[in-house]
Amino acid sequence: MFLLEIYSGKLKRAVLPLEQDIFFTGDGTSLDPQKHFYVPEYLGFSSSVRVFLEDERPFFEQSSSAKTAKVRKRKIRRNLVYRVDDLLFFVYMAGERRPRDLMLKLKQYFPIISFFFLASMAGATVLVGYGLKANEQAVRDFVHGLPFAHIKDGYIYVDSQYNLASSALPWGVSKHIVRVDKGPAIKVPSLFVEVQQAGTSKPVATSVQERNNHAILVVKTYDKLFAIARILNRKKIAFSTSGGVFFVSDIDKVKKLLAAHSIEFDPSLFKEKQQSLNLIDSDEFFYDVHISSGSVPFLLKGRTRYWKGSSVPEYGKITEFDEEKIVFVDEEGERSVYIVRGKQGKFAAPR
Repeated sequence: MFLLEIYSGKLKRAVLPLEQDIFFTGDGTSLDPQKHFYVPEYLGFSSSVRVFLEDERPFFEQSSSAKTAKVRKRKIRRNLVYRVDDLLFFVYMAGERRPRDLMLKLKQYFPIISFFFLASMAGATVLVGYGLKANEQAVRDFVHGLPFAHIKDGYIYVDSQYNLASSALPWGVSKHIVRVDKGPAIKVPSLFVEVQQAGTSKPVATSVQERNNHAILVVKTYDKLFAIARILNRKKIAFSTSGGVFFVSDIDKVKKLLAAHSIEFDPSLFKEKQQSLNLIDSDEFFYDVHISSGSVPFLLKGRTRYWKGSSVPEYGKITEFDEEKIVFVDEEGERSVYIVRGKQGKFAAPR
């Protein structure tokens, strides 16, 4: 059997069997004492509640005498406390009374709970905002106080000589600090670095090599190339260069020469030059040849004389000079030969 129990007011704990429809009303004008319970202390003048069974399941209807009011029919859940105006009631099976009024109490105290919740949220917002602002200021002061630092893989690398007090660090930052010994390296105050040649401000080609706590800038200075060029010039060995490579006529001779000067021979820096031989037509050779057994042979043009080792315009340096031929080598290593044709050529006795 279903029982209805009133849960509020003077009639609290009053139990009615739900054998037939039960009516509660606040209107005493059309009251049927056999069917209606007149409870003006619970319901308003125009309100009424009917509790009934339908297909052996409890329901209740809330109605009003107003013309525009609609009848609201709701299914009743056992032991759940319902409220209509000031009337609180619940329905249960006999022997299974366990009133559940949690939702009702939540609704009753919702304004108070909401007020404290909003107040707590406002307080928490103020505290969190203050904490974030303080932490932001601490981060700003920390960053401004770092003279040199960089971030890599989620860690901040700083000079070990920098006085960094852990207590002054923002929250959560200290575990991401890595102190690095400078060693022979130098500090760079900027994110990007440009390497220039001293005196000319021309950019210098560099490469970067990563290390654990620093980077190495590798600059190609060409010191070795300059040293090789000086040695070859000093020994009067003809060569030409292109793309940092020396073109020489005798690589074995150059290898021995460099070994004598304690310079390691690098095969990638040298290539053998194919010697070319240009014959000079006698009709295009405008120099007088002077060869005598008692003097050093020379060329003469106007008042200018050229001996072996002299640089002759248009032909280059004289490397060989005898009665048969004159050999010239220009700046590119090209060899030109003028064949001396005796008295039939431009041979002249010394003056």
